[in-house]
Amino acid sequence: MRCSTERTPEQQQQQQQQQQQQQQQQQREGEGEQQQQQQQQGRRKRSSCSSRKTRNRHVVAAAAAATAAATAAAAAATAQQ
Repeated sequence: MRCSTERTPEQQQQQQQQQQQQQQQQQREGEGEQQQQQQQQGRRKRSSCSSRKTRNRHVVAAAAAATAAATAAAAAATAQQ
């Protein structure tokens, strides 16, 4: 069984994209938002080896967060122009 800390290349790429999106978002937005996103990232890093079901939930949650971040970043970019 693979730990959630060991990531497949796809997950790694997704995480990198997500972090880039979060960083871009953080540059545009205030303190409160930053703290919230850092807490989310912390939670993902802390998750330990558990059942496959839990790991899948993390992946789904991460994907949802990435989508939300991308949408918010796109909205912010549009608003700025």
